[in-house]
Amino acid sequence: MIFSEEQLGKRIKQLREKSDWTQAELASKMNLDNEDIGLDDSKISKIESGIRKVSAKEVTRFSEVFGVTTDYLLGNENMTSRNSISNKQLLVAAHIDDDASEVEMEDIINYIEFRKKNPLKK
Repeated sequence: MIFSEEQLGKRIKQLREKSDWTQAELASKMNLDNEDIGLDDSKISKIESGIRKVSAKEVTRFSEVFGVTTDYLLGNENMTSRNSISNKQLLVAAHIDDDASEVEMEDIINYIEFRKKNPLKK
């Protein structure tokens, strides 16, 4: 897949919304820990729109903040955490919905993992 700023921005926005963070909250998280990356909500908005270019350092920091691979952010893989999903989990997800996309399978697996940690009360 060819890298595009638009694709990167789309994935960052999806991950931010999935985390239920505002652009300002994401900027704050980006600027914590190591050093100030220098991002604010306005720059996050431009990144999500594909208008602003993102440095390698920023891509790395986004991957750390969201807990995903840089390959996922850059569009080189479809699943956010492929390495953490076993073949057995993929097989179970495929049996639940054999037409599921990789993203849908990941959602099924995440739900199974959630239910294992939080069983339904009888």
